[in-house]
Amino acid sequence: PATERRPRVPVLPHSLVIEGMAQTAGVLVGYTGDFKEKVVLAKIGKAIFHRTVRPGFAIRFTATLERFDVSGAATRGHVDWIDPATGDTERMAEITLMFSHIDRNRSNLQFPEHNFVFTGQLMEMIQVSGVTDARVYDAPQNPVTL
Repeated sequence: PATERRPRVPVLPHSLVIEGMAQTAGVLVGYTGDFKEKVVLAKIGKAIFHRTVRPGFAIRFTATLERFDVSGAATRGHVDWIDPATGDTERMAEITLMFSHIDRNRSNLQFPEHNFVFTGQLMEMIQVSGVTDARVYDAPQNPVTL
């Protein structure tokens, strides 16, 4: 809480940083499976925060696919903040996440046939954003352009 000696400083809550990484990594998982599976966040493996971000700073999410199979995927990512005045970047968080392909769940729950995760509107936004032109890496030093 704010005090007389320590005034209130607005910051981006860590939960929203995790949400941003979940969205970024979830699109990566969907992209890897040609957006055919219904992908949902199953678990936050670890979230380590080194600093917070204040208004005016940009943040960049970078996600890497660690595992992808019929049941789901695991990702590792980091979040950097970018100082708008200098362009300097600093690592602010490292986050590992697990995703499930819900149509292949072990509890035999039934979900709607249509893909309610990657909807037409979301797919249009992804296409317009140029994500299909993104660079992906099949090894840490080996970029592959899509």
